[in-house]
Amino acid sequence: MSVRSFLVVAVAALVLITAGATALAQDTKKGSPPDISRPPVVKPDPTKNECPNAEPDKLPPRAIAGATRAALTSVPEIYGVPRSEDRYAEAAFRGLQAPLKKFHKTACPNRPKYGKLLQKRSVQVDMVFPKYESSASLSEHRVLVARFDGEYRVWGVYR
Repeated sequence: MSVRSFLVVAVAALVLITAGATALAQDTKKGSPPDISRPPVVKPDPTKNECPNAEPDKLPPRAIAGATRAALTSVPEIYGVPRSEDRYAEAAFRGLQAPLKKFHKTACPNRPKYGKLLQKRSVQVDMVFPKYESSASLSEHRVLVARFDGEYRVWGVYR
């Protein structure tokens, strides 16, 4: 075997070993045991307007942008409209600045302190679906979004 052939085989073996180690590391990461120190977050069903079971994260400075993106992305699942349907956010309000200040009392009647915290750490996003602008009730929608484990999720739908 010539030196050149040996080097080609050695480089190929090194590439395969590196690829295998990377795949093994990713599989190990995926297969790692769940973190049982924190209870799992059950994704709230926004259409039920129930009090989420997990404590929301504090809102970061750019929460309005993240919450608005989550609200607009969630429209097909919440309202059953096609993904291609036009929609835009008309307004977004952070925490207690939101016009729906008392919404948490309806969503969390048995947990008033938690409801107040939820309201503080939520963003109200008002959206418009232009296709239905002839009817205000069909074109205007309002949702409440909070961060749970670092992800923005719609937890309430105002009807």
